[in-house]
Amino acid sequence: MNIDPKFEKALHYVRTFMKTAVKHEGHLTVFLKDPEIRKTWSDEERAFMRNAWFVETTGKCDPMNELLELEAEATREELDDFEDAVEETTGVDTPDFDEMTKKQIDFWALEVHGIELDRRKNKTNMLKELMEKLAE
Repeated sequence: MNIDPKFEKALHYVRTFMKTAVKHEGHLTVFLKDPEIRKTWSDEERAFMRNAWFVETTGKCDPMNELLELEAEATREELDDFEDAVEETTGVDTPDFDEMTKKQIDFWALEVHGIELDRRKNKTNMLKELMEKLAE
C-alpha cells in the first residue's frame, strides 16, 4: 500500500497508539476533537487518521467518509447544472463556482448582474439565492 509521505507519521500514530487506545467510533470522534490533538495534527491529517483507524480496526473505510464523498459528488453535479442554468438564463458565461470562494461569488454576482448576495449563507445556499434572483 502506497501512503502519501505527509501521512506516514499519522499512520504510524494510528497503528501504534490509536488502534488500541480508541475503543469505538464515538470515542474516536471525541479523541480527534481534543484541543491537544487539534494543535498537533492538521485537519487533513486528522481526517486521514479517522479513515486509517477504521481500516485498521474494522478492515473497512469510514462509512461517514463514503457518505461525504457521495454528497460531494452530488454537489458537483448540482453545481454543473446550476452553471448551465445561469448561462441559459443570462446568456453570460459563468465562472467555475466550485473553484470560487463565497466572496468571489458575491463579487461576481454584484459586478456582472448587480445582485447582492447574503454571504452569511453557506456557498450552496448563496448559489441558490443567486439562481432565484437571476430567474426574477
